[in-house]
Amino acid sequence: MRVTGMGADQIGNPILHLVHGNSFSTGSCHGFLAHARRQRCGPCNDSIFMTCKIIDQPMRNLFLTLGARAGINCAILLARSGCAAALRTTCSTRTAACRAPCSASSYVRQIAQFIPARALIAACLISVAAAPASANAVADWYDDFQTARAQGRPSTHVNIDNDTLLLNQRDGFYTSGGRIAREYWLHDATQSTGFGWRIGQELYTASDIKLPPESISPLDRPYAGWLFGGLYKETYRADGYHDKVGVDIGCLGPCAGGEWTQRNLHRLLHQPLPQAWSQQVRNELGIVLYADVAPIRWAPHAAIDIAPSYHGRFGNIFTDAGVAVKIRAGRLNMRPDQSTLHGFMRLDASVVGYNATLQGGYFSRNDPHTVKPKRWVGEAELGVLWSRKPWGFSASVVRRSSEVDGLSNAFGAQSYARFVFSYSP
Repeated sequence: MRVTGMGADQIGNPILHLVHGNSFSTGSCHGFLAHARRQRCGPCNDSIFMTCKIIDQPMRNLFLTLGARAGINCAILLARSGCAAALRTTCSTRTAACRAPCSASSYVRQIAQFIPARALIAACLISVAAAPASANAVADWYDDFQTARAQGRPSTHVNIDNDTLLLNQRDGFYTSGGRIAREYWLHDATQSTGFGWRIGQELYTASDIKLPPESISPLDRPYAGWLFGGLYKETYRADGYHDKVGVDIGCLGPCAGGEWTQRNLHRLLHQPLPQAWSQQVRNELGIVLYADVAPIRWAPHAAIDIAPSYHGRFGNIFTDAGVAVKIRAGRLNMRPDQSTLHGFMRLDASVVGYNATLQGGYFSRNDPHTVKPKRWVGEAELGVLWSRKPWGFSASVVRRSSEVDGLSNAFGAQSYARFVFSYSP
């Protein structure tokens, strides 16, 4: 991977200065590895073994794409994060007598000075998230948001996801999600632009909440809660184009309050109480950048349209990318301020880079129970949407394939209901 030098856009970024200023070449770790392999570990006469643990290709592409769009040279941090992981040495010794001089090797001392890979990936993530927050970008976004608040039409949405609404007796996997969003819309002849904020909580449990910790299978889903809030911008154009870009910041683990929410809700509804929240993933603060873009719309009939889209999330809680297609039929609307009554079907396929609700937080350690995610996850949604000022309502059923590697769809797939209520005075 070719890594360019520092540009003017990197001046003032101490993280990039730290990485760039290190004497180790950021362009390639392979030369250093080849050199290190030729050395001997002191008197032990054993080679220093290296493992170049470069992060997955999808994660690397996301780093580079977001770094380029944000105007920073994230490739430097990416290359260093891979090399830092590679530069963890294992001096293989045959006897205890050799171990001490081997660990004292100058190469080991040099390598120990490098920053851990996870810290560098975190630095890259923070840099990507902070890059749009330059003075001009913040000022422009703040001005637009204030204009939308002062002149735009407000809209409030309440979103509820729950599997027990489908009379699911096991009550597991993605068991519940709730979000509240407030938006401010500006409309003109060609498009509608909205600025909004949202807060939400998502709860994940094992396949059956009645199972005690000792009865949960190693392949079953971990318990996890994700509490978050964020800002976003959304655009609808008259030609059918739509995009949504935003950032969420929140907390994974006990700090998300998942156990408190589920226990109290189940007490209120006289439902069985969950038994294994004590085994949930550990606390971790998280940031997730996300985008969803539908670039075109096909309308074979006045009452039917088809809109393909692509989407992605990037962060230490969720990193994934996918494609989707949405088919609508009925009295259609092109923009959110128009009345509508239509049915819809959405088909989605995503490739998963990281899912902290399955694997534990990216920077956390010693999670009591984690599983490996499936790299490909499919989802289908079928529903109906009605909107007539000032009210709106949609109801749908979502079917999601198994998210756990080794867990078949016969056991790991799930269905849940989704309701969205909106009020736009």
